Amino acid sequence: MTLQDMIAADATQYIDVEAHGTTFHLGELSSGDMIDWFELQGEPAKAKYAGLYLLVMSLAGPDGERVTKEERDAVVDVFRKKQAAGNRALIKKARTLNRLDELGKTLETLKNVSGGASTGASPSDSPSKSNV
Repeated sequence: MTLQDMIAADATQYIDVEAHGTTFHLGELSSGDMIDWFELQGEPAKAKYAGLYLLVMSLAGPDGERVTKEERDAVVDVFRKKQAAGNRALIKKARTLNRLDELGKTLETLKNVSGGASTGASPSDSPSKSNV
């Protein structure tokens, strides 16, 4: 495989999830979107909706197109008005698809191994775990 082939390679995984009476197509976040998602958790007004932002950022059309940065707040507002159980099902699948629970455990382990003070928080209390 050439360097150009490696750079062009895209192994994004997608899944279909039933919720709210329809099928949603979710895709893994890009590295840039993952960084954006982590950073928005530093904004108190958005942090409380971290799970919904993860869901919206994971939504994918049939050709892989995503909700734009400019549209995210409005789409999160749409999901805020939807039934919580359906949103929870979608968020759970988005977390699994993006391996966020594994990431939270790895970050906590690295912090402990590097001598960083443990927060005492479980991986479920970490910023990568939303409470929706």
